[in-house]
Amino acid sequence: MADGALAKVAPDLRRFIELLPDLSDIAGRLAEIRGVLDGEPPSLGDDGEAVTSEIFIDRPDGTQLRCLFCRPSAVSSDRPLPVLLHVHGGGYVAGSANRDHDIVRKAVIALGCAALIPDYRLAPEHPYPEPLDDVLLSYRWLRAQAPALGIDAGRIALRGVSAGGGLAYAATLKLREDPASAPCFLLLVFPMLDDRTEPHAHNGVYVWTHDNNQFGWDSYLAKVDRSDPPPFAVPGRVEDVSGLPPIFMTTGAIDLFAGENLDLARRLVDAGIALEMHVYPGAYHGFALIPCEATQAYEQAAMAALTRAFAAKIDGE
Repeated sequence: MADGALAKVAPDLRRFIELLPDLSDIAGRLAEIRGVLDGEPPSLGDDGEAVTSEIFIDRPDGTQLRCLFCRPSAVSSDRPLPVLLHVHGGGYVAGSANRDHDIVRKAVIALGCAALIPDYRLAPEHPYPEPLDDVLLSYRWLRAQAPALGIDAGRIALRGVSAGGGLAYAATLKLREDPASAPCFLLLVFPMLDDRTEPHAHNGVYVWTHDNNQFGWDSYLAKVDRSDPPPFAVPGRVEDVSGLPPIFMTTGAIDLFAGENLDLARRLVDAGIALEMHVYPGAYHGFALIPCEATQAYEQAAMAALTRAFAAKIDGE
């Protein structure tokens, strides 16, 4: 019989506890943890179901942003493809496009869409606004290159995981300044939104703890006045959520981010934003990477939501 913190974990997630990555002492072990969360470079080219290529986008400072671009091997229609801009997680300090390639490839095949995964710069070497700038750069590049890529600039959805969810949400807040070029949909997977989140009596025990969270935010906001941060630096502090596209959000009930995610959900509902929200009991941070009941339910709901979003926004109709 499980007791203490383990008792709050869903039964089919308990057996993975010992297999979870060790993210303790992240400040002292950052290079090691980055290695764990980096992933292997994917095979490039056509694997018979999807085509993966590396793309390098020029930044204003002369450096380049590496991205992975993925599209179906065969396209059944002449209509330009919808696009998923996928922003990986890693607490603003780790993670890579490589690690999320398999997840994105599956979505490309299932949805018949293209996808771009930016290898955005990481803190603390590259604090705010550099990671967000990279996400915005990749989004605007997709729109500018849409005719050459055979994609639909009016059907770009953002999906962000954890810190990537924070970046995707912040980018969407920024992009609403020009509604004509805003994304058609936003999908947030246990997003990291608010630097004010406190330790919790029950949540944040596994994978991503409050200590990890403090390090991630301290690294990302190293050049920011925390008493009055710019609105896009800490998107969870933004009270005005009007004018946003439809949003799908999911979190685990014992994730450290459950409270801040539900707080955002309340504000979205109050503002009349179309929201689909899923909270999975006993699910800790990162559950969507583990084969469990919550992951199966999330994937089914998320793919259905993206399918509806892409179908509802057809360029020129």
